[in-house]
Amino acid sequence: MKEGDRTAADDYLKQSFIIFREVQYQRGEGVTLHSLGILALADGEKSIAREYLEQSLQLILKSQDRQSEGAVLSSLAMLYEAQGDIFLSEKEYRDSVHIANELQAENNIAVSQETLGDFLLRHYSQNGKEEGKLRMVKAAETYRRLDQHDAAERVEEQRVGRFRTPERDRVILPLIYDLDEGPNGMSTTSILHQQVQAGMTSKALYK
Repeated sequence: MKEGDRTAADDYLKQSFIIFREVQYQRGEGVTLHSLGILALADGEKSIAREYLEQSLQLILKSQDRQSEGAVLSSLAMLYEAQGDIFLSEKEYRDSVHIANELQAENNIAVSQETLGDFLLRHYSQNGKEEGKLRMVKAAETYRRLDQHDAAERVEEQRVGRFRTPERDRVILPLIYDLDEGPNGMSTTSILHQQVQAGMTSKALYK
């Protein structure tokens, strides 16, 4: 994502947050803060990212959205790892896998197994690496069931050690859209647009 695109995305997300807060839509607030946190993390602003993501988790917990909770935990795990807190990072990666399995959400299962597997391969010795490889195998199998063959191939390359340093933006930025699916298949962005059209806009949006 280019710098100008990131600036525009940041502005749009902040405007969205204002609208969601006005209409007291907590899930929308949480989703927006998650996306702002991912942008900050991609820019290396770890303290700001942590503030956004931890606030996002609290709002998502209040909205009782387990699938989004798992996605935010995965993002927090990535952040904690970047800050050097390996223990807390592993806990959040494992909690994300647990939620994905609980919900039987296959795409979430694939992503959470991949991220935990990659974490274990990079931070542990033999026993941890063996678990990491098994996680990667499960992730690749799930990606194939979803016809995401490029993702399955990428995971296999990671598992055998041929693909060790993925581009940061390729890994981080797609997480912005992980929470976009809202209730009844409606995206948070669609809900936002409906509210804007209904006149539920903030004066700050037009300053």
